[in-house]
Amino acid sequence: MRLYYIFLINEKAYRKHLQNEYVLYCEFKKIYSSRLLKEYKIEKFFDICDLFEKNRLIDYLECKYKNYISRKNNIFLYEDHLIKILHPCIKIKTNNNIERFMFDLTTYSENIFVCDFENEDYFWLNKIYNIKKTFEYI
Repeated sequence: MRLYYIFLINEKAYRKHLQNEYVLYCEFKKIYSSRLLKEYKIEKFFDICDLFEKNRLIDYLECKYKNYISRKNNIFLYEDHLIKILHPCIKIKTNNNIERFMFDLTTYSENIFVCDFENEDYFWLNKIYNIKKTFEYI
């Protein structure tokens, strides 16, 4: 089981960390897994991130996947993926690859960073799909 945290990175942090994903991942790991003071965590989070427009994302999901998705509050079930839409991040719990939904998020912003803390996996979403698009046309 994988638990992805998807973050919307602000422009300043995006430019700073675009070529150094590991440092950004470590910042998020400190925020989400440490016993630091809550006030410090919040301040650090807002130094790095913007908030998702939760209602916009919910409307998008309901429109795009209306025949494939069920919803309870801000939690969606899409195939075997559990998607929770929050203002600070999107959480996705899944056993499988979630390419379609991830690709659709690239239309929301190019500044999206994905972390799986348990598996120590992290990546810029736009880099993953730019690489895939490159190989599709060869």
